[in-house]
Amino acid sequence: MPSLERIRLRFQDALNIKVKEDQWSNLYEFILIVGDDISFTPKREPKPTDIIPGASKVEILRKRVENGDDMWSDKDAKINLE
Repeated sequence: MPSLERIRLRFQDALNIKVKEDQWSNLYEFILIVGDDISFTPKREPKPTDIIPGASKVEILRKRVENGDDMWSDKDAKINLE
């Protein structure tokens, strides 16, 4: 089992990796280049959706990841639990 120091150093190395945006188009390609998603930053804010969280929203989230967008938008529909 790796020591906490080795884990900390590995995490720090991942944060220091700089990858040019033109080298990847989505999270999957970024992981193939870097080896993890720790330092991943989405290229753009996604188009908001009026689909509430649930099974249908999963497809929207998948498409966002494939497009290199952030998975979440503050303007997405939310469930009102009150």
